[in-house]
Amino acid sequence: MKNNQKHVFSSYSYSLINLDTVLLGLYFLLAPFEQMLRFGPGTVLKYIAGLFVFLGIMRILIKKQEFHLADPIIFCCLLLIFISFLSSFWSIDVEFTFQMNVTTFSLTTLFIFAYIRNYNYKDLLFLKWMILIGGLSAILYLLLISTTSSFGILEARTTLEETDPNEFAALLILPMFVAFGEFFKSKNILFLGIFLLILFIVLLTGSRGAMIASIITLIVFSLYNFKIKTVISIVSILIIFYFFAYQFLPEYITHRLWGEGAISGDFRTRDTRVDIWSTLFKYALPDLSVIGNGSGSGGLVLSKYFYTIIGVHNTYFSLILDYGILGLPIFIYLLIKIFKLIKKENNYAKICSFIAIIVVIFFLDAMFKKFLWNVLIFCVVSVNNVDLSQIKRHFGIQAK
Repeated sequence: MKNNQKHVFSSYSYSLINLDTVLLGLYFLLAPFEQMLRFGPGTVLKYIAGLFVFLGIMRILIKKQEFHLADPIIFCCLLLIFISFLSSFWSIDVEFTFQMNVTTFSLTTLFIFAYIRNYNYKDLLFLKWMILIGGLSAILYLLLISTTSSFGILEARTTLEETDPNEFAALLILPMFVAFGEFFKSKNILFLGIFLLILFIVLLTGSRGAMIASIITLIVFSLYNFKIKTVISIVSILIIFYFFAYQFLPEYITHRLWGEGAISGDFRTRDTRVDIWSTLFKYALPDLSVIGNGSGSGGLVLSKYFYTIIGVHNTYFSLILDYGILGLPIFIYLLIKIFKLIKKENNYAKICSFIAIIVVIFFLDAMFKKFLWNVLIFCVVSVNNVDLSQIKRHFGIQAK
């Protein structure tokens, strides 16, 4: 009788599990197209995330899912939400801070419910493919708009127009390193092709942050798996990329990435990252209070020293300006706890994506952006799974 009741309950909850896995997959798939999906008070992504959280709440109410406030990851997320709303009391722009707080709450809540959810290997396989398809769809979108542009695909940085090319490249970090990790797990040439294609598009955006993140990630991955076979594989991949892709990069991109433009662009022009950060350390930080200036205040603080500026272009510095001595330590501790979890799994896709994104956000404001939180969600989606043998077999988690 007890087994029959358990079977009935499992059958009842399966529809919920199936539905919210689909919702999370759709969220990954549509993330690169956020700007095109606006209607009403928000985007389609907001409604997908809301329904996912609602199903998570329902699972808690029917005792199928546990929620532990003492869990370090959940506790850090709740602290970030708390200090973000608390900062409204001393914000230099209350209305703007409130908008940022709502976004922080939405993204962090989605992360929490994705973290506490128990996944099976089919769920993880589905999510992996939705991430890859989302990345390829973003590339297809770029190809389509290039056909109506006078610049073409090889001048993607200009073709993207209103879409920030640096954020577009950051959104491709997750599918790129999912493909990279899957290649080293399965040795399937398809995943190598996807990785090289996305890497080529990332370079076409001219995003130096994404390029630096990619290089650092490949170096760390080589050291993490220091084997002659691994080193030979990565060197071979880079040689293939050089002969079949790199030589097609426009000169202005290579000039921007590591030519003279890489120096003159940041050291001889105002309103660039070097100028922003030097101003930050010289003027803004010495006058900063211990409690900060409120959520999203970085651009407002620096606007005193620049004609037009929209941010700090560094998530870690932004947290200091927003929350003083509180925000950055909490966020760093959250990252450490997440890395310890993914290190136990030894999943190459997760490790590489995580390393890449924590480097990318050194060059972008990301606390309110999908490209950061999507990677963090991906990194924790399998942590609570109880069937590790099936995950190893079907999703590529390497066993030590």
